[in-house]
Amino acid sequence: MASSGGAFSGGYPQDFFTATAISSETTVHTTTAGKRFRLTGMAIAVSAAAAVTFKDNTAGATIFVTPVLAANTPFVIDLGEGLHSAVAGNLLTATASAAANLSGTLFVRED
Repeated sequence: MASSGGAFSGGYPQDFFTATAISSETTVHTTTAGKRFRLTGMAIAVSAAAAVTFKDNTAGATIFVTPVLAANTPFVIDLGEGLHSAVAGNLLTATASAAANLSGTLFVRED
């Protein structure tokens, strides 16, 4: 996974991605032990037309599915208070509906 944490103005953490393959379920955020993630938004693009499914842990519940995104076209969404993981320590994963790489930023807080 090609990501690194950072701080968005206002103190919101981010995970940055550069060409991370998501053709199969891939971890896109590893949560700190004892914490739950909260996906509050994203600014992403995919390398090929595809929908992206985000899950609460590997093989877990689907928490968000994008519409089919055009290749190399930004998709930006603010999820308000965010989508919270069910259990502390769960991973946030992503899978594309077609062979594609994910690039961009996920806005993820931990509580």
